[in-house]
Amino acid sequence: MSVAGEKKYSWAIHLIISLLIMYAFRLIPAPEPITPYGMEVLGIFIGMVYALCSPTSTVAWGALLGLIMLGTTDFGNVTTVLSAAFGNYVILMMIVTLLFIPVVADSGLCNYLFAKIMTSKLCKGNPWRAVYAIQICLLLLCFILQPMVILFLTYSLFGNIYKLAGYTKKDLFPMFFNMGILLFCCIVPLKFPWAGMALLSLNNITQATGLTCPPMPYMAMVIPYILLTCGGWCLVMRIFPGCDASKLANIDLAELVPESGKLDILGVMALIVAACALITIDGQPLLAMNSAAKSFSWPTVFVFSAATTLGGALTAADTGISAFLLQKLSPILSTFSSTQFLLILAVITIIATNLLSNAAVIVALSAFTVSMFTGGLIDESTMYVGCVMVGVLGDVGVFHPGSSAISAVYHSQEMASPKTAYTVSSLACIYCILTSWIVMVPLGAIFF
Repeated sequence: MSVAGEKKYSWAIHLIISLLIMYAFRLIPAPEPITPYGMEVLGIFIGMVYALCSPTSTVAWGALLGLIMLGTTDFGNVTTVLSAAFGNYVILMMIVTLLFIPVVADSGLCNYLFAKIMTSKLCKGNPWRAVYAIQICLLLLCFILQPMVILFLTYSLFGNIYKLAGYTKKDLFPMFFNMGILLFCCIVPLKFPWAGMALLSLNNITQATGLTCPPMPYMAMVIPYILLTCGGWCLVMRIFPGCDASKLANIDLAELVPESGKLDILGVMALIVAACALITIDGQPLLAMNSAAKSFSWPTVFVFSAATTLGGALTAADTGISAFLLQKLSPILSTFSSTQFLLILAVITIIATNLLSNAAVIVALSAFTVSMFTGGLIDESTMYVGCVMVGVLGDVGVFHPGSSAISAVYHSQEMASPKTAYTVSSLACIYCILTSWIVMVPLGAIFF
């Protein structure tokens, strides 16, 4: 078969391999306490991860395959699975966000803001200052707006900036910059203990012990971690060899400003909060549905839906997977001191959350940490700190496209190549482990 023929039918090979993985786990005897149902779900999840990582034209097929296969298990039929996947507010919010992104892109918002920053007194002639200013502004916006909205908007809008500056897939800067936004999206939502992912971890404490994690110590531990980790990423970008922001100076700002200068910024902000359908410029509505529809990212919706649904299935008690992890890890981690235990827990959390569902890892490892406390192997303070670390780091699924839905978005960017994407994502994982141990462990010892 010719090379062209091999490429033409490569999708069929990846489909067959994915199906074989999904079915093969059903034939493997389930080790206690994992149930046969747990093996089915685990096989489907691993098969879906393989599909998401395969070099095909879209990741949507892998996500849909995982959802369909889940409908062949005790989870329920395909209708039940699809209802669980697409019938929640997070997916609806994502759809609305993705619908508006092309409209914002066509409005020239990014060009306008970028030109204003680059020509400001602080940043003029210094691209790195512009990078710092943009990242800090985006970080602050993530605290007051939905970070996922910021992620999608920034990725879409800055794609054009990278091209104008002359960046290619071989350059590290675009992926470093994108990773900074991805980290914001991963950890900023954990700023309060009542956030979704934080609750997954902290609820285990209440359910098992009757204790409640105090909110003020939680925020005193997590918010400084967020600020230092996200802010420090700018320094990592600056000192890492080959990460060069100087190409931003190549952009002819005169070409950006005239087109963008007509735009009403207040109108753009209203656009972002869904009032754009009522706003017109020169008689034309900002919300042009044909513009919104032409680049709608359905694969992103499918991947996110599949990841969250399969994650929920993995965490279910009737799979036995969480209990299995607890059984295997307890003898190992019980031999360490509290400080060593927290470092090892951080490492295991980052590794596991990049191999399994974020939600599954958070629930399993936080339950394990609580069991260490109830078993008398760690004290109450270490339990709180450990559960908080698991909740925060368990959402840092950034290493490969199957790590999380937003990681799939990162790795699917036009400027991403396997070399640049994995170089930056592996560095980000190590960086988050180190900052968690340096920042959260001592702060946790003080406040808890």
